[in-house]
Amino acid sequence: MSAVTPPGPPEIAWPALAAVVALAVAAAAVHWWLRGRGFLPAAANPIRVVAVRSLGGKKSVAVVEVESQRFLLGLGDEAVSLLSTLPREARAATSGAVASLPLGAAR
Repeated sequence: MSAVTPPGPPEIAWPALAAVVALAVAAAAVHWWLRGRGFLPAAANPIRVVAVRSLGGKKSVAVVEVESQRFLLGLGDEAVSLLSTLPREARAATSGAVASLPLGAAR
């Protein structure tokens, strides 16, 4: 009688494993490239900063859009203040909204 030898470890299909890893890396690279080009949304965040203008020091104003409404915010060292809600026609001027306001107008 011959002794039964236990089978060795199973053979690993290295080419198939390498193909799966290569496809995963290629898919991640394509996803990263599409997101960087703006074809895919970065996140489902309803808050978007449209423009920021420094007023000197640590003070600035910002136009922020929240679900199709725009707000003019005053940003300071320790506070954020709502200066104004912007009308719907101000949405057309993305970067000019802050620049066109006189300094004394938003109080």
